[in-house]
Amino acid sequence: GDVIISTGVRIKPWHIAALASANISKVRVYRRVKVSIINTGSELVELGSKLSSDKVVNSTKFLIESYLKMINVEPVTFGIVPDDLEVIRRVVINALNNSDIVIITGGTSVGGKDLVPEAVEGIEGSIKVFHGVAMRPGRTTGAYVVRGRPVLIVSGLPVACLVALEVFLKPLVNHLNKTEELPKPTISGYLTRRLANEVGFKSFYRVSICRDPNGDYYIEPLRLTGSGILSTLIRGNGILVVPENVEGYDVGERVVVEVINPIPECEDIKIT
Repeated sequence: GDVIISTGVRIKPWHIAALASANISKVRVYRRVKVSIINTGSELVELGSKLSSDKVVNSTKFLIESYLKMINVEPVTFGIVPDDLEVIRRVVINALNNSDIVIITGGTSVGGKDLVPEAVEGIEGSIKVFHGVAMRPGRTTGAYVVRGRPVLIVSGLPVACLVALEVFLKPLVNHLNKTEELPKPTISGYLTRRLANEVGFKSFYRVSICRDPNGDYYIEPLRLTGSGILSTLIRGNGILVVPENVEGYDVGERVVVEVINPIPECEDIKIT
């Protein structure tokens, strides 16, 4: 009479084994959430294209697509859309008809002349939830509900985009799947230099973590600015979240960080 697996539980190998032992060959599951990716910007070109001084490769598309696959979501790509109000609007409507959630990159400046918010708001039934959030990077993130489906507009800069995916998209997917967020691996360590924060903003700092022979962890802040600089994600192996009401942390202060990559041994610790 025991329950083998409850609604909202991610199916693991041991669940499958338990179902088989009970002679159960089929269970009802949620279909994978479909998320459309729309990348706006006339300066964007596809991978492999010839580059010029005014063109950049649409690398953020690959970041989002691989992120969606990592969280077991089915990506639906719509390619590059030029900075044209009506074209953006048509593509968004098409995406709404083919997915559960729509993500649009680029054209998200608060108070600027970017076209994405205007295009989304021009669709019949569009409801703005918010545009602009007190977090760094990713302060230009916006969210709408259009024809009953969530539409997220995020920065086209990779680091800001990634933070928005973690903060807004992942909880949304968990909600649709009726699942809970899995605990994130964290460690506690000592800052190697002072870290300042702008009060009123929740900040996500990329950090580099190392472990000394005594088992202590040391955390080097990389940078907060430079949302388009992918090298800080490659160099970093942790994320330090600084709450809105904290001005920063002093050198040597113990902080808790999320671990996103393996932690190497410390080679040369410099505390400044």
